[in-house]
Amino acid sequence: MFRILVIDDNQSICEILAETLNDKGHKVDTTLSSVAALELLKQNNYDIVITDLKMDNVSGIDILKFIRENNLDIEVIIITAFGTIETAIEAIRLGAADFILKPFEIQDIEKKIDNIINHLKLKLDNQYLTDELREIYGHKIIGKSKAILKVLDDIKKVAAVNSNVLILGETGTGKELIARAIHYSSARKNNAFVKVNCAALPFELLESELFGHEKGAFTSAYNRRLGRFEIADKGTLFIDEVSEIPLPVQVKLLRVLQEREFERLGSSETIKTDVRIIAATNKNLEELVKRGVFRQDLYYRLNVYPIYVAPLRERKEDIPELVYYFVDKYSKLTNKHITKVEEEIIEIFQDYEWYGNIRELENIIERMIVITSDDNILRAAIAPQEIRAKKFKSSLNVFDTELTEQANTLPELLSAIEKKIILETYQKEKYHQTKTAEKLGISRTDLQYKLKKYNIQK
Repeated sequence: MFRILVIDDNQSICEILAETLNDKGHKVDTTLSSVAALELLKQNNYDIVITDLKMDNVSGIDILKFIRENNLDIEVIIITAFGTIETAIEAIRLGAADFILKPFEIQDIEKKIDNIINHLKLKLDNQYLTDELREIYGHKIIGKSKAILKVLDDIKKVAAVNSNVLILGETGTGKELIARAIHYSSARKNNAFVKVNCAALPFELLESELFGHEKGAFTSAYNRRLGRFEIADKGTLFIDEVSEIPLPVQVKLLRVLQEREFERLGSSETIKTDVRIIAATNKNLEELVKRGVFRQDLYYRLNVYPIYVAPLRERKEDIPELVYYFVDKYSKLTNKHITKVEEEIIEIFQDYEWYGNIRELENIIERMIVITSDDNILRAAIAPQEIRAKKFKSSLNVFDTELTEQANTLPELLSAIEKKIILETYQKEKYHQTKTAEKLGISRTDLQYKLKKYNIQK
């Protein structure tokens, strides 16, 4: 439920808007007096204000200025007659969310309200993520390795300025967490942190997601939609998988970075934006520039301050702290009281290469927590099998790769070694069983048993 104030000297307009919005579950106050409206704004916390533009004593523009000057977090819709469209556009430039032309259809007002409510919900979701990040992560990037200390230093430096940031690193290294840490450590922390994953969206939808569109801009554009640049105004826009942006959209993105302005799809109106850009990629953008699939000028605009997030295999000294962090996190989420982790588990994890990085480690810890019923996580809880065998295999460099790849346990390795030695000796002795047995120091009967066991034939 959102709280809405309707201001109009026409009582019928107030009544119809109140009835419509109340039916949708919102709490609505109305007033015929713009002067009284100022008092209501001082006394109550509103999410949306719908105000007529031309009123006696205090105009809709005055209402809008009062809201902005007092830093009230309220979305404003201006109602105007056809003769005052230019003034309405000016109101939009001053910060109004939208305007409604008289005479209007109630369905059009409902759509505009729905768009603004969706925007407000996105802001609320963002606030929830902000609080969640502060509560769960505490802005703490886990680890004490040189690589992480360098990242923390980078965050501190770049948070103090508004320069664009390019975060580089493999999938699962925590690039979004780094971006959030920059945002919430900066002067923009009380404004929106908005993200978009370019790899998850097709070309047409990506363009609309970034810049928004007007009703009728394309076949399925039934309503106006605000783009991420508008939603993130005065805040931060995190563009993940930036390497996946098609070249035509790269041109438009470059213009926003250079001119700080853009147009929605289907509109000629230029919209100014004040957004801090943080981009991320797991690909080599310089190589993509050479191949002609990523614009060089866009790369330079994004790469003002690069931050490299090292893969987990390059900072294995951080693994113990990460393990205990995730054990604590998922113990709480599953209402368990796990307090210990078998030391060998840490050793096994430090031997593993973690090509899925922190995300892979977190997933495995979560599975371990799910299947553990005691307060102590034992080695047997580790899954999948290749991780359980990793520490064992890492110490077998004295043997050839083929053998170690076949073996996941010590008995398997010993059997593989025995088979290899018997076969090589048998061949060297030209398949003479007595000479082979003597060479191996076993009886001929034992040799025959092992030849049968390992299916070794002439």
